[in-house]
Amino acid sequence: MTCSTWRRQPGRIPARVIAVVDHEERLVGILPVQRLVDNIYLKIVPEEFLGAITDVEQTLAYARNMGARIAGDLMLEPLSVRMEDTVRDAFALLHRPDISGLPITDNERRVIGYIDHLELLLVWVRACGLEPLLGGQAEGDA
Repeated sequence: MTCSTWRRQPGRIPARVIAVVDHEERLVGILPVQRLVDNIYLKIVPEEFLGAITDVEQTLAYARNMGARIAGDLMLEPLSVRMEDTVRDAFALLHRPDISGLPITDNERRVIGYIDHLELLLVWVRACGLEPLLGGQAEGDA
């Protein structure tokens, strides 16, 4: 089973990750939406984050986030899956705690879609013939 089983077009449905691309539209990094939202809240209500800091690593992460001014300050390496990658490959990347979604790229690293945890689960359920677990929803309704 490959990622071509499910491909959401960029811009059609809100994604949980922002693909950062260069002038040739090639993926150069990803920015999880939760990371961006946390950074915005950090600047508005920093006291909400200070109570969660319990060690030196968290203190350093807090300092890095406070200094973030551009997407490059917050973005992660350019993680993605390709259409020919397996669902297992996508799951391995999505299993990271800081990743909630991934761009799907072509062979030239141009973004052609997105996949997240829920969509990956739906692909697996359908591939295993377990559609009744979805409560009778047609494909694409979920």
